[in-house]
Amino acid sequence: RVALADGRVLVRWGTQESPASIRCLTARGRTVLVGRADGGVQAVQLGAVSAAEPEVVCHYPAGERGELSGLAFAGDDRVVCADVDGRVQVLSAGPALGVAEDGDGDLDKEEANGIQGDGSGHDLNPIAGTPPSAHIAQVSVDTEGAYLATGGRDHELRVWDLASLEVAWKARNVPEDSVRLQVPVWHSALSFLPGSASEVVTASGLVDQRLRGEVRLYDIRASRRPIIRAIAPLGDIALSAMATGPERHQVYVGTAKGDLGILDL
Repeated sequence: RVALADGRVLVRWGTQESPASIRCLTARGRTVLVGRADGGVQAVQLGAVSAAEPEVVCHYPAGERGELSGLAFAGDDRVVCADVDGRVQVLSAGPALGVAEDGDGDLDKEEANGIQGDGSGHDLNPIAGTPPSAHIAQVSVDTEGAYLATGGRDHELRVWDLASLEVAWKARNVPEDSVRLQVPVWHSALSFLPGSASEVVTASGLVDQRLRGEVRLYDIRASRRPIIRAIAPLGDIALSAMATGPERHQVYVGTAKGDLGILDL
């Protein structure tokens, strides 16, 4: 490409973007869910040898889904996916995604070959009544596969009952800031705490320099607002990623600048 000093691109040759670009991945054992820019979802089985060609065992056409932003297993026979437009779907996987506890998988290859979802699934419609700018950043399913958590930009944290496909709980925004302005909603990452279906931890993004990188712990049995709010010790910068640690209330966070930190909630 040819660009000016201020970053404006004058001429560009070629692009690395394509409808097949991978936007999100999640794995269980050797079964990996692949979410693509065109909304398509594939389940692939990886061989023991890294150079082996992965085998596609289940494919869900994009349908009306947009660019994917989140994927999760929901038990052994369902997949949850979310796109940047705020659409969340629960897709039936049938026997193709069976995974043994030891992580080796119990897939019958003859049974799995050619399995294809219809791409529609069950639409949860989580952003009805929210701004058109609402963007789901991530989804998380508890270890039992019974509940789903969703959150993002202008999309307040919700917990869904995957049996009824209804909202079981919705968070309430934190109180106004020190100058009595509403705090923007931006959950940039989220996860159920290990072994819990009622505790969800989220990381915050940054909107107009007003929201510092913050980690929040919600207990849906106790309150609609976070029971713990902890500022990440990484400066005034957005948190862009988060993972739960081996200890129950320990989380790792990463920032948009590339810094890493650990918090004990």
